[in-house]
Amino acid sequence: MMNKFFKNVNTFGLTVVVIAGGLIFTQSAFKSANPNRFDTFYYFNGQDNSEMGVAGAWGPTLNSKKFVCNGQENTPCKIKVPAGQTLENYLTNHTDDQIINSSLSRRQNK
Repeated sequence: MMNKFFKNVNTFGLTVVVIAGGLIFTQSAFKSANPNRFDTFYYFNGQDNSEMGVAGAWGPTLNSKKFVCNGQENTPCKIKVPAGQTLENYLTNHTDDQIINSSLSRRQNK
């Protein structure tokens, strides 16, 4: 009787391990290679429009000590990078004029 009990426990333990392994595999196998699953917003903190294509001139927040959005200048303030794209890809695939025209707001110096 004890032999049957240990055989059932071993079978149950093996089943749990197989199911857990399957769950781990399916979660990692179908995980998106691109971590940007949502639109992301970036603010332009560069010195002038010559830096518009440089990813380092953009950030998740606006340097509020230097700039405000909703200006009238031809300098972008905030852009939306669509889901599935990185900031670098977005900037590479858009001209400066496209970035300015698609910006959600324009920037003004304080």
